[in-house]
Amino acid sequence: MDTDLFIKTRILTMKKKTIIMSNYDSLKNLYYAGGGAVQTHRLGKALRNEYNVMVICGAYPGSQDETIDGVRYRYIGFKHAGPLAGQLLFSLLLPLYALKERYDLWIENFVPPHSTNFIPVFTKKPVIGISTISNAEDFSKKYHIPFHVIEKFGIKKYKYIVALTIQIKNKIRTINPQATIKIIPPAIDSNQFKNKSNEKDFVLYMGRIDMYQKGLDVLIEAWKEIEKINKKTKLYIAGSGTKNDTKALEQLIAASKLSESIKLIGKVSGKDKNYYLSSCKFFIAPSRFETFGISVLEALAAGKAVLCTDIEGFEWISNTCSFKVNSNNISKLAQGIEYLLTNTDKRENMQKHARVFAKRYSLKSVVSHYEKFINYVLQSDINKKMQLKRPSEFIILLDGVIKAFIHNKYEKKQLPTKIGRYIYDTPISKKYKHHDYLTGIYRYKAKKVFIKIWNGRRTSMQYQFLRNELRVSQLLYTKLHASDYTIRVPQPIEWIETESYAAAVFETIDGKPLSQFSLDIQAQHYKKILSELRTVSFRLKPLEKVQFIQRENIFYYLSILYFISVAILKSPYLIRNILSVGVTSIVHLIKIKKDVLVLNHRDLSIENILLHNDNIYLLDTEHMALTYEGYDYSMALLYSNLQLPLKRHIPVESTHNVLFFGHYLVIQKFIKKYLEKPVKIRASFS
Repeated sequence: MDTDLFIKTRILTMKKKTIIMSNYDSLKNLYYAGGGAVQTHRLGKALRNEYNVMVICGAYPGSQDETIDGVRYRYIGFKHAGPLAGQLLFSLLLPLYALKERYDLWIENFVPPHSTNFIPVFTKKPVIGISTISNAEDFSKKYHIPFHVIEKFGIKKYKYIVALTIQIKNKIRTINPQATIKIIPPAIDSNQFKNKSNEKDFVLYMGRIDMYQKGLDVLIEAWKEIEKINKKTKLYIAGSGTKNDTKALEQLIAASKLSESIKLIGKVSGKDKNYYLSSCKFFIAPSRFETFGISVLEALAAGKAVLCTDIEGFEWISNTCSFKVNSNNISKLAQGIEYLLTNTDKRENMQKHARVFAKRYSLKSVVSHYEKFINYVLQSDINKKMQLKRPSEFIILLDGVIKAFIHNKYEKKQLPTKIGRYIYDTPISKKYKHHDYLTGIYRYKAKKVFIKIWNGRRTSMQYQFLRNELRVSQLLYTKLHASDYTIRVPQPIEWIETESYAAAVFETIDGKPLSQFSLDIQAQHYKKILSELRTVSFRLKPLEKVQFIQRENIFYYLSILYFISVAILKSPYLIRNILSVGVTSIVHLIKIKKDVLVLNHRDLSIENILLHNDNIYLLDTEHMALTYEGYDYSMALLYSNLQLPLKRHIPVESTHNVLFFGHYLVIQKFIKKYLEKPVKIRASFS
């Protein structure tokens, strides 16, 4: 729904909604188990109470589907494919799971080297992409494959994206200007702020073992310079990676004769991880490119100064707690290491600011941002489903054909005792001709509301009309209350939908039906209603006009042909009378005034008009449309006792309009009854 037509909407279900999160990496992945996997798990763990959460990730040797901290993990692919082939297989299989699984929202972590897996292409469900954009271009340089082309093409398919930094958001905006982009950084666990510093004589690198991206080759070469002037301080390298990268790192260390100065401690977690973070002199991140650098955030939370490169991915790090050097520059990195080792005061000053800076990335704050964005996306999806897509003339006529030849029995059901928060109070009995809504007075605390309920097929036009009534009522309510109109509509309150029913909630109007007044007063009020509807029509803005169903020439020509065909098939012995009425209708349709469309209620019976506090309330606006003048007037002439009073109070501007709509309504609604007495048709308009 448009913002200015917003109506509170709730979809009520007995089951929790399901969120699927996809990320090749996972907590126990033998090759990576990086910060992205930790972030995915933290978010899933935080959402598990409100949603059913499942993480789909890549298989590895020994992996089995499991539940960790209430979050289900499903591992897909071939366990022994290895990290590169396994990641490729994961990307190929993921769209199949998007088609196969049942879920309400998919959160896709973009994965290197190509970032996106095109999940929105394979599902109609809402998808949030967590973007690591900027990596594809760097991987393209590394592997000489145009991954960045795939990334840019894929980014355009996403409607909702989470960017970790403002820089990433700006890049996405240039590729996909229509996307809704929310900046949400990674989160840090509050427990990591509790680590007490116990500084020892080593510098720490912690992260994935990736020689090129992480700049570990540059680090080793820079450490050779440090080792010449400081043989006491050690370099600890924590983390895991592919066999090729791990072997290359070991060989470079050995070739550089740094085996005594550099210690490879492998993947660490839990207490061991906290120990190394709290005990190092400072943390080092020599990356050539990064999306964010979660390990850097963890080091800051531990109260450690950070030496990092001046790449775009580290722009978020404050200079108050970091020292930045040129990337891919051995001498500058060596100078930075020496500077922080020898300038104790500078290092300790950075440490004082580190934790304060890191607290803005607390888990509680980040999860809150995710929850709000997830609710926004799910609500937007509901609102999208709620929008009335105005059916074409062909679809409406086709629906009429089906109803004409297939007798759909509507199973009358009892009013629900509870609709959302509203408790059933009293019934309202009203007869509907072609369909049945359940209606009743409900209450919430001391407040009473009127609720109209549809418990039939969601593909039915009646379901669409009920939704339309809520939208039209919201527009009219705002429009009519903004000026000194006498006519009003009940205020729409909200839409409630479950698997069993759909319900529109309105304020109750304690008014008197127009039927309780004399025919002369009824005619006077009809005149006022038609006059003010005409005035409102001329004051509608273009964007407001498109909210209403519009009925023009083509619709009426097609529907007359349809009515004639159905009538002849059902009552062939009346073919002469049927054709006479049909031809007369078309003749008058040709001659009616077509220069302007005005609002017509199209169900303006006296039962749908209430008088309250000098205002006239129009009920049941689901069929209201912009069409030619005369529809409501003709209906009143045909189906009420107001023929003479109306003719006295309302001058007829166009006889052709009235005659056309009179014949049209006869054929449409009461064809069997009136076609047997065609004289009565002519008498109605004489």
